[in-house]
Amino acid sequence: MTTWQANYAYHVGDILIDPQGNTQQCTSAGTSGAALPPFSAVVGNSIVDNTVVWQCVGVVMTPFTLADVTSHDWSLALDESVNSSAPGSGLGQVVQSLDDITQCLRIIVTTPKGTDPLRPDFAVDIFDYIDRPINQFLPRFVRTVTDAIAKYEPRVVLLNVTVQPTQDQTFGRLNGVLTWRPKVNVTPSSAITTFITLPRLN
Repeated sequence: MTTWQANYAYHVGDILIDPQGNTQQCTSAGTSGAALPPFSAVVGNSIVDNTVVWQCVGVVMTPFTLADVTSHDWSLALDESVNSSAPGSGLGQVVQSLDDITQCLRIIVTTPKGTDPLRPDFAVDIFDYIDRPINQFLPRFVRTVTDAIAKYEPRVVLLNVTVQPTQDQTFGRLNGVLTWRPKVNVTPSSAITTFITLPRLN
């Protein structure tokens, strides 16, 4: 990551750190102005910098090093696995222990089958039945999620799978609700419930 430069050609996806320590991402390419623009500190807000558009994607995090990894179970964080799901918010972050398992469960449930070229059978292809009536969708969802997690996430014991409307009651959106516990002795040892917003047909 770099700091802002005047009269500089930026491209979509370029990321910089503003003077307040926030991460800004270029969402529309162009050339920056002669003076420092008024960067927003609100995640998701955009500002115009001459012909460049910057979007705030959160406070920059101190990248993890191997010395920060304290669990055998860890992986790079996805944006959806950190406090802000804005683009780039997971950069330099890792998830460990139960957070790593939770992220893996989200990946299994939300990845369309066939999109991982090295593992064509990976994940759950809910698009085959997501638009069916709930009494047809639910048993298929439970079966395919249970089978996929048993195959691709051996660290958990899956206790229950169901669905419920999302908290904001958005029409047509469902949360997959997974109740599980880790097979190893970690804290907490009780059942854990993970809510996963399911993709939908547009």
